Amino acid sequence: MAYHEKVEMRHSYRFRFQGYRLKLILLLSIEILFAAHISCSHNPGKTEKKNREKCVVVPEYNRTMKKVAVSLAQGNTTLELQHELLVRLPEYSEIILLLPESSVQPIKSSLRHAPYGDRTKLVTYKPDIRNGGVFHFLAQGKEELVREKLNRPLPVQQGTCWIQDLFEVGTCPDETIQLYASVIHVCFWTKDSDTNHNPTSDNDFLYSLSSQGLNVIKLPLAFNGGNILFDEISGKRIAFCGRDTIIDTHKIYDSFHDSVVPDSAYTGVIKNTFDVNDVIIVGLRDAPQPRLMYHLDQAMIPLSEGVTGITTIVGNYPQNPKALERIREVEQYLEGLRTVLSNLGYKLVPVETSAENVLRYEYYANAVPFIHAVTGKKTLLMPIFSLEPSSEDKEIMSRNTARFESLGYTVITVPSTSQTLKGGPHCLINVLE
Repeated sequence: MAYHEKVEMRHSYRFRFQGYRLKLILLLSIEILFAAHISCSHNPGKTEKKNREKCVVVPEYNRTMKKVAVSLAQGNTTLELQHELLVRLPEYSEIILLLPESSVQPIKSSLRHAPYGDRTKLVTYKPDIRNGGVFHFLAQGKEELVREKLNRPLPVQQGTCWIQDLFEVGTCPDETIQLYASVIHVCFWTKDSDTNHNPTSDNDFLYSLSSQGLNVIKLPLAFNGGNILFDEISGKRIAFCGRDTIIDTHKIYDSFHDSVVPDSAYTGVIKNTFDVNDVIIVGLRDAPQPRLMYHLDQAMIPLSEGVTGITTIVGNYPQNPKALERIREVEQYLEGLRTVLSNLGYKLVPVETSAENVLRYEYYANAVPFIHAVTGKKTLLMPIFSLEPSSEDKEIMSRNTARFESLGYTVITVPSTSQTLKGGPHCLINVLE
């Protein structure tokens, strides 16, 4: 399959590829960050000093939506996916739109008529077109690099509409914002088949955000933002990490090196970088995440300190054996997650979804919580997936809304079509402040 077809497939079906990076950069970065973590853990005084200086990830439910980021991929010329979400943001929200240069004119035209148009800043990126060379993918279910020779000019910087996948947001002591990105997004490009020959990552377009005072640091990990969630409980900061992040990062390292790197090296990078007390890996060792639940933001939603929503499947299960098998995979994953959260002392709030919802990637937990900066009220943007919901869907939405409201949230429903691309509203936005 040609590269452009792989990219189109990813945007159409939201396949989750991770990637690779130059061996020396990867190994040195892991060793430096892991060594720093080990060094600090043996020097309490040094740890205390470093903690005061580090940027931390503020749980989403404590952010105010003052500044958000959305993005477009090459070829996207409308905000059709994002519009229903953007019109429901607070009127004070500043929107940063990261988009390809080729999309500027049609987007400017649409923004003239949008209620959020005067609050939107455009940040453009170049396509970085290459003629020849090789693309290197890490495809889901594949143990080795997938290499694709380029036989016609194509852009390396394809971009994406799923900006939640692109980075985690750190807030620094001086109130500046730091963005932590994966080593790549989908793939990287090299001039020849040698993966160590000056590779170019396909998420280099993120550096365009520096024009908005946003510094980007790439980590020696393969991750998507929706698969790492941050929370606080009992005075501790915790990072929840989907197992695929560790599995894929292992594949990266193993492709360049014969030695075995323990999981603790990678969790050490997360712990040290984000200054958390614990890193919780969700999922069975060496077992990939379910095909229908490849990101944690489909499974859970932290709602306040010590309280988290968790996807709960209700109603009848499918009769089709293949569909039933996939639902059982999700159930098993969720049961393990419930055990982990309960052992940590969390209050679990069911966020219902039907089996049919799951089969269509429709997750009510893929919502966006925040504190309204003007009213001070806890607010939640909850997806709805049909303008003509069935009676079962109405009952599920009603119960979910009631549970969120019982926790003090004002619920704003957001009509969503992004599930047709295997995503949701949370995937389409990254809250910076």
